[in-house]
Amino acid sequence: MSSLKKCGIPRMPQSNKNGRRHMRSLLPLLSRAACLAAALAFLLSASASFAGDPAQSDGLILIKGGTFLMGSPESERQRQRDELRHEVLVSDFYVDPYEVRQDSYERIMGSNPSHFRGKDLPVENVTWFDAVEYCNRLSESAGLSPVYRVSGSSVSWDRSANGYRLLTEAEWEYAARAGAQKIFQDGDQTHSDEYNFEGSYPYLIEENYVRHRDPSVVASRFR
Repeated sequence: MSSLKKCGIPRMPQSNKNGRRHMRSLLPLLSRAACLAAALAFLLSASASFAGDPAQSDGLILIKGGTFLMGSPESERQRQRDELRHEVLVSDFYVDPYEVRQDSYERIMGSNPSHFRGKDLPVENVTWFDAVEYCNRLSESAGLSPVYRVSGSSVSWDRSANGYRLLTEAEWEYAARAGAQKIFQDGDQTHSDEYNFEGSYPYLIEENYVRHRDPSVVASRFR
């Protein structure tokens, strides 16, 4: 299963087909989605040391760990081969409950690659390597140890470091599901009023072009 499968960052100013491959809101576990261009949702490593609770001192929210079924059932439509369902145990972790704003990204990185400009809008148009570099620079700016060791295109994770890092695929899916086992966090269909995607191309639209078999598959606004 794709780490971004359970779908769509609510109301972000960026459109994509079908919503299925984009990070869903972390609600009800979080108040909003934690993301940076659907790639960077950062958190503190478990070894981070603070004078107080990181959720209070750094604006992070504690997600209590637990066991969940990662992946999708074989009966799910448009399921991919790597979505084999299996049980995963996730430890407690802290996560930022908000998207990384463009002004925050520019303050740390010195540039803003976003297409949809606005200092209080989420930053987008970043690569995974950009996200890794942002995490390391953010850690350094906070006096923490960078988590990632980068050598060319090789990146390793120093688990003893106390800085910021990206969510793992399991952490993403655990938070995105919010305890649900539906295709999307709150059901089996999408709508652009709730998800950030190209609303004219909802999930399963291909199977409903000629004959509208499923009344829940309804095209919505382009976002």
